[in-house]
Amino acid sequence: MRLIRYLLGRIILWNEKRTAPIPLSRATNLQEALDKITSEWVLYEFNACPYCVKVRQEIRRLNMNIMRVDAKRDAELKKTLIEIGGRYQVPCLKYPTQEGVVWLYESDAIITFLKKQAR
Repeated sequence: MRLIRYLLGRIILWNEKRTAPIPLSRATNLQEALDKITSEWVLYEFNACPYCVKVRQEIRRLNMNIMRVDAKRDAELKKTLIEIGGRYQVPCLKYPTQEGVVWLYESDAIITFLKKQAR
């Protein structure tokens, strides 16, 4: 079973590289403004998770600079995701608001949110 997971993971990562989108081009001032907004955002992910790949592809396409962390390989990140985020599920986008920190789960919800922010 481990071998199958390993091979599927490699196929997923190879396909991610093969289908990497071309990043959007923005005026420098608009890109800097977006970078400032996203500077505190963190995407909790697993490297070969297909849903995480889907979100990463959209982040690339939207040309957003969001810190990515592997919650599978780091026990502290896993603990944070469970205790503060509320569940051990990826992808999860953590971002600050005026009301506090939001932990956004589900790839489609994250992508919808990212598209709204990139406007």
